[in-house]
Amino acid sequence: MIHILVKRIIDEWDPIDLFPYAPEDEYEEEIKQIEDCIVNSSLEKDNLGKEIYEMFRRRFGSDIFTQSLESCINIANKILNASHDN
Repeated sequence: MIHILVKRIIDEWDPIDLFPYAPEDEYEEEIKQIEDCIVNSSLEKDNLGKEIYEMFRRRFGSDIFTQSLESCINIANKILNASHDN
């Protein structure tokens, strides 16, 4: 269930503007890492946001991933709120 929530939020966010041209599973690796962060450690939104920010910067580089840390914290907040609602 958490996978579906995280995937929906990350795909809607589309942090490097790949859709509709990228494969549906483009962010799958990052989605799994975010799930691990949620399940294995109870991170606050700021810490999860930092994890998301660093994860995408490592994977895509700062020239391609240009989202702000604040944007990542907002996404983390959405993910955590959605996961608590279910």
